[in-house]
Amino acid sequence: MTVIEYSAEWSNPMKVTMNDIAKAAGVSRTTVSRVLSGKAVHQEETRQRILKLAEEMNYSPDLLARAVKTKKTGNIGVIVHNEHDRQGVNSLHIPIVEAILEEAKQNNYGSFVLTDGETETPTVRTLIDRRVDGVILISTVGTSVLRRFQERQIPVVLVNNVSNHPEVPYIVFDEFQGVYEGVKRIIHNGHQRILYLGGPLTARWSLKRYEGYIAATTELGLKPEPELIQFGPSTYLTGYEKTKSLLSSGRFPSAVFAASDMMAIGAMRAIYEAGLKIPDDIEIMGFDDIEAAALMIPALSTIYAPKAEMGVKAFQILNELMAGRTDVSAENVLPTKLMIRETCK
Repeated sequence: MTVIEYSAEWSNPMKVTMNDIAKAAGVSRTTVSRVLSGKAVHQEETRQRILKLAEEMNYSPDLLARAVKTKKTGNIGVIVHNEHDRQGVNSLHIPIVEAILEEAKQNNYGSFVLTDGETETPTVRTLIDRRVDGVILISTVGTSVLRRFQERQIPVVLVNNVSNHPEVPYIVFDEFQGVYEGVKRIIHNGHQRILYLGGPLTARWSLKRYEGYIAATTELGLKPEPELIQFGPSTYLTGYEKTKSLLSSGRFPSAVFAASDMMAIGAMRAIYEAGLKIPDDIEIMGFDDIEAAALMIPALSTIYAPKAEMGVKAFQILNELMAGRTDVSAENVLPTKLMIRETCK
């Protein structure tokens, strides 16, 4: 588990800090932090002195009011589930997390960003112990995690995932429509042997993208052979190995649709190694529009997913929940966009 703390104090270095208050009060920064976050201290006199100094020194009035009047900490938690990259935030999630942190900072909230891999228990316990006011869960997170936050009445917003609890808002991309439009574009270019590289169907995003592929091929009368439908972890290596295996058999596809840009980039490497040209011999399209997609040679055609917008929306909804709103939008589906570059004609 990785924990990264972002303090709301960092949003303006000219503001009075807890260290300033601690120095004026003759106490430790930890004591000041406990008082301003609504936690108990041994001496009431110390508590009153710190609150008085904080007010006199104009210490973040919004945070001070929140600590005194609402007993809230002014912090949120962000849990990112990384199935394959457990040492930090997955590159696909970075724009989402960055947007959440920026929105939190603009609203005077501090943030704790945690990543989890094999186990979720320490992650949940960390945020509960830090008394966060709300939580954003990114990607596939177990129902037990959601339940533990609900038991403590901590508002939760799901990102790139849904739950069976209708009261929990979620934000997802329109995975189905994105792939549906992309595959139709490839078919309209005259392709029938289209290799589909999909992620694990246990993941919602992967299932929706596969359903989009099936809908497009069915609508246009294609019946893909089993060898043209391949699944695996959404990684560069999967795209490379699956594509290389098919090319080695001599049964070339005329196009590749990969359910992630990472798999698409791996497929591009296999195609180059086989001595084939993109897009002259094989067209290829990915999904996500990661930063590397436009930098590839040739530039990768893909489906743009508005990751920063997703992060902004996630915090806005969480902020409404933390304010006590009950009429927030539960289902939030963000549209995708077809990005035709150099790997498709």
